Formats: sequence, C-alpha cells, structure tokens
Amino acid sequence: MIAVCFLILTGMHRLLFIVLVLSLTSCKYFKQKFLGEDEKALAHVGSVNLYASDIADITKGLHGEDSIAALKAFSERWIRKQLMLQKAVDNIPSDDPSILKKVESYREDLLLYEYEKALIVSKLDTSIKQADLQAFYEANKQQFLLENDVYLLFYAKLPKDAPELKEAKQWLMKPKDEDDLRKIEGYCKANAIGYSLATGLWYNEEALKSNFELDNAEIAQLSRDRNFHEYGKKGQSQILLARVADVLRKGDPLPLEMALGNIKKVLIEKRRIQLVKGTYERAYADAIKSKDAELFVK
Repeated sequence: MIAVCFLILTGMHRLLFIVLVLSLTSCKYFKQKFLGEDEKALAHVGSVNLYASDIADITKGLHGEDSIAALKAFSERWIRKQLMLQKAVDNIPSDDPSILKKVESYREDLLLYEYEKALIVSKLDTSIKQADLQAFYEANKQQFLLENDVYLLFYAKLPKDAPELKEAKQWLMKPKDEDDLRKIEGYCKANAIGYSLATGLWYNEEALKSNFELDNAEIAQLSRDRNFHEYGKKGQSQILLARVADVLRKGDPLPLEMALGNIKKVLIEKRRIQLVKGTYERAYADAIKSKDAELFVK
C-alpha cells in the first residue's frame, strides 16, 4: 500500500522528497556540460559546470547589480553543494545497498505520484451539483464558522452623471411596485459601475470599508434600519445606493454562498481519494483473479 501512504503525504513532505531525488541526480545533470563549450560557465567544481541557462529563473525580473548579486549568491551555494556531494560520493560506496534501496524507493514513489497525478487530471470529475453542495452544507455547517461578522449587502454603484439618476434613486429606494424594481434592474445593467440587487452579496466589515468606503457609523446605520441609503463623498464621481438585509455574527455558521469554495474543495478531495483508492483496489482484484499476482501469506 505504498501508494496510499504516499498519497496522504503533505505538500511539504512531497517537496522534500522531490528535492532528495533531484539532489541525488544533480551531479549527473550538470555533467552534461563541460568546460570548453561555447556558453560561459558561472562556476565549476572539477569538471562539473554551472551555466546561466541552468538557472535562468533565478534572475527573472532582476536587472544590473541585483541580477549579478543573485547569480553570485546562487553560484556560491551551488559550489558548496557540489563539494559536499563529491565528499558524499567519495565516502559512500556507489554500491551501498542502503543507498541503492533508498534510491529505488524514491524512484517508485515518484513514479506512483506522477501516475496518480495524471490519473486525477484525466479521470477526476470536478463538477458538483448544487444539491450536493447544499446537502453537505446542511449536514456539516458547524464545521464552517464565521471568524468575523458578515453583512448581506444589496447595492448599486452609479456614476454621478448617469442619465435619469433622480428617477433611478426613486425606483430603488422607494419603489412603488414590481415595475419599479424591473426598471432599476435594467437601469443598472446599462449604467451601473457595479451592482447586486437580486440576491445580494456577503461582506465582512473590512470588505465593506475597502470596497465601498463605508465607515463604522454608516455600517451601523445600514445594519440597524435595513433600508437603502445613499453614500458618496465630496469629490467622488460616483454614488453608492446600499442596504444591509441580514447580519451574521462571529461564531455563526458561514452562509452557504461564503462556504461554497471550502465545500467544493472537501468534496473534490473525497472524490480524489476514492478515485485513487478505487483504481488500486481494482488493479489488485483483477491481478488476483487473473493469477498475475498471488498472495501466499494466509
């Protein structure tokens, strides 16, 4: 079950694992270029050379002295590493059974990891029905709790020079009937900088301040009377028409709309585990049935 064990390794563990493999092969990689080739070496240890093309990403976005400093720092680290690798090669027999066993184990794990990654890309279904999201949320909402108060905001951001602005304010803030609501929806489609009038959007306090430039008093007012209010500071080219329809407090379950991202990740991860586990189980069952594999321990 090495694959199952490898599957649950953390990202950091996988990174360390890959670094180990690359470290074991780095001497061989750099020996592909030797002194005397057209490209000028940045550094060398014995006959092993380091070229700028080998580490092009190091200086990406850097210029002049910054680029030279980055190359120098990396080259110094590379020399130290090569010297230590050479000492390791000189002091550890190349046919040391423990080293060979570890190298083979790393190779097997890397192959399995790459196979599982390709399997997930080609076979994993990441589409999730709304009903499944809703069902998981209802069953597990206590796992998704708010860290801050959040506000359900209905709003329209409109330019101050928008046509028929006075009428638009009336349609939204004091609608006479459903026809006024349809009018403001169409008006916002044509003129608004941004709006959400059908369902509203959830924001925490910091988002209300940064996205809409509302202060504490304005947020308190919106939370208190739940009516549309007009906001717009002097010198701004736009106005905000907004109301808060609901408030959830810290420690309450997240609204479904805010929990969707986390829920999707959880459900997709469950599918990923099932896909990989199922693939291994089917391979095992098929091999036992066809006698391609046999278990002699009873």
